[in-house]
This record gives sequence, C-alpha cells and structure tokens, in this order.
Amino acid sequence: MSASSTPPSSGDNQLPQATDPLAWRRHLPALATAAAGINEACDAWDAVSDSLCDADGWPLDDKVYGDGKVKRDAEAWKHAEVFLDHGPEVLAGVRAAATGPDYVEGPISDDLRRIRGIDTILFRAEELRHEWAAVMGLWTVRSRACSTSTRSVPRSTATPKAGTTHTNSAPRDRRWCASVNI
Repeated sequence: MSASSTPPSSGDNQLPQATDPLAWRRHLPALATAAAGINEACDAWDAVSDSLCDADGWPLDDKVYGDGKVKRDAEAWKHAEVFLDHGPEVLAGVRAAATGPDYVEGPISDDLRRIRGIDTILFRAEELRHEWAAVMGLWTVRSRACSTSTRSVPRSTATPKAGTTHTNSAPRDRRWCASVNI
C-alpha cells in the first residue's frame, strides 16, 4: 500500500486536487499581464511595419522587415509562455467551478465551449516549446563542435551575402498576434 495521502486516480498525468476550488484565480493577473504584453509587442511592430513597406504592403528590405518580425515574435513569445505555464490550471479550475447548466446556457456557456479549443492550442504550443528547446540544444552542440573544429573555408566566405534572406514575406504579417483578451 502506498504512503501517499492522495487517493489513486485513473490517470497518471492528473494534477492533485486543490484544497481551494478557486485557487486558479490567482493566475488571472499574470495572464492579464501576459495578454497585455503580447498586444504591446504587436502594437509596437504595427507602429513601424508600414514604414518598412512599399505602397502595396511589400517589405522594402526583407532583412530589416524580417528582423522586426523576429523581434516582435520573440517579445510576444515571452508572454505566451506565461499562458503555457498558468493556462492549464486556470482551465481546469474553470471546469471544476462550472456546473452543468453553465455549459448549456448562461453568460459563460460560449466561453466554456471554447475551452476544448484552448486546451488544444495550449497542448500544441507546449509541443512547439519542447521542439524549439530541442532544436536550440542541437544548435548549441553543433555550434560548439564547429567552433572547436578546424575550418578549411574562411568564415567570411561561409556566411550568406548581406541582404540575402528568404523571400517568403507577406504584407504586414500578424500571424499569431491577434488581440488577446482576458
């Protein structure tokens, strides 16, 4: 018999039951701040992105435009990670606090129906976070290996020419910076 004070559950991945059924609410300020941070990163990009494009909305300089998008995405991602860290507990708490009639009709019924989609988004974002960590780990290992090996090609000729980037830019890309509201 186990010495655990929690009853056995049907799934190994379940969180232990909180003693306070509304404990999830303590995460809401962090989520609200993160949502504001995502919107701020996107708004800052929107304030300058048009000036980097021609009249048809295409980037004048792919590198400058691409660097701006990378900066926006990196800043927004820092805030998105807050959702990955706090979101699952908040969603579980909301489900636990909701009653059957809340799902059928009432002021939060539409929101409760959207939770399943949010779960899927959080799950996929967590997968992406792990994939990115693995890629960065491989990149770090490879860059260390390259820096310690002898190179027959001078570094200056091994790097791409200035101004050559991918040309897959779309006008005013707001791919994942849609407004986030909490």
